[in-house]
Amino acid sequence: MKTYEEKVYISHEHLDEINKMLSSCSDEDVIERSVEEVYSVTFKDGSGITYEVVGNGECFYDRVYFITKDGEEIALDSEYELDDMSIEIDGVEYCVKIIEA
Repeated sequence: MKTYEEKVYISHEHLDEINKMLSSCSDEDVIERSVEEVYSVTFKDGSGITYEVVGNGECFYDRVYFITKDGEEIALDSEYELDDMSIEIDGVEYCVKIIEA
């Protein structure tokens, strides 16, 4: 199986802050939605993964989606945590590693 891997660099303190926000509530508690943080990677085949931390200032959740090289968005399950991820799409494995810098 072909595998693509990309890295996201983030400080330890900021990663902790984001994960604390995400653990504060679930998406049904969010009424007004605004994007607070966006992390995106693009793989060598032109596809990518985007991870958004979304909230209303009091409550936050994540929106994660895979973007095909043709621009189609495929929603992925929310994990309520910014962490390493690996998904398989059409026989190709895509990995994102979170590196605490």
